[in-house]
Amino acid sequence: GFPCAMAPKKQTADKFFIRGSVDGEWSQADSSKGAFRAVVNTDEAKLLLYAGPHYLEEWNPLQLESCSMKYLRGGSHLRISFKTVTLQWSGELELSVFGGFAGRFQGPTGAGKLTGSTTVEEERDHVHQIPKPTQALSAKLLKEPSSVSWTPPQCVTDGSVTLVGIGGPSKSGKTVLATALAERLQADGVPVVLVSQSSCELCPGSYSCASVSVSMYENPSAVSWTELARAVDRACLQVAADSTGSRAGLRAVVIVEGSLIFWMPQLCKAFSRRLFLRASRSEILRRRQAADLLPEPFVEHVFWPMHLQYGQPQMPCEELHVPNEQ
Repeated sequence: GFPCAMAPKKQTADKFFIRGSVDGEWSQADSSKGAFRAVVNTDEAKLLLYAGPHYLEEWNPLQLESCSMKYLRGGSHLRISFKTVTLQWSGELELSVFGGFAGRFQGPTGAGKLTGSTTVEEERDHVHQIPKPTQALSAKLLKEPSSVSWTPPQCVTDGSVTLVGIGGPSKSGKTVLATALAERLQADGVPVVLVSQSSCELCPGSYSCASVSVSMYENPSAVSWTELARAVDRACLQVAADSTGSRAGLRAVVIVEGSLIFWMPQLCKAFSRRLFLRASRSEILRRRQAADLLPEPFVEHVFWPMHLQYGQPQMPCEELHVPNEQ
């Protein structure tokens, strides 16, 4: 990690950082430096990074490999971990509703720092008190699973089975897209199996929201990664066997869909194709609350913040934008 020191250290507020931009400079010990800009919008789960001299135009940001946003101090501070394909930077940024900014990165030529100031364009006051996790859940949240002992089966590594991942927030349309894709492939004679993250979910604990207890399914502890890996293995072996009788030239396909499937690096790297459904907070909350009402404190402080932290792509992917009110 790259610890970010922000001043003043103890400053906090009952607000969420929602939208803003950073203007500053990147620099390294060898005296190389350049302009640096960042555009952040947590309601859209959006991050754009720009670095001079070659990647400063609005249409030409650094290509992201991965991104994760974590609210700190109740949401008044936002820590962003990132990796870029362009320039091959890996680092962290920290922004706050007070205009503070700090950042560090590691590049091919060594470590560097990011300095500048934040222009806060939107913040949101807390409406509800922060819900409390049970003691058991608190312990698990401190030890989120970050790896699974799994290697892709040979039929995936040799290319005879194509592994497709479809990710995105809850209610973004992942299952609908995955099912439609599977049906289309089957109609074309392609052997295909669909694996859903939801079939391997378990409840690691709950949050207390006033007098209501809410089960937690929004973070990596809520997935049995070993079971999901086994399900992918079984699906791959099944379609590989089915493909022996399919039309020549049609590779078998396994589709894996879920809100956290890109979090686990072993699984994420194995996908030949990654599709990510990008949707706004307002649209996801509209769909989620219409389908299964969640307590407002949980929605405000847990549901979307967990998506920002754990649900973002961790490798380059193709993005599909989900329109609002549809």
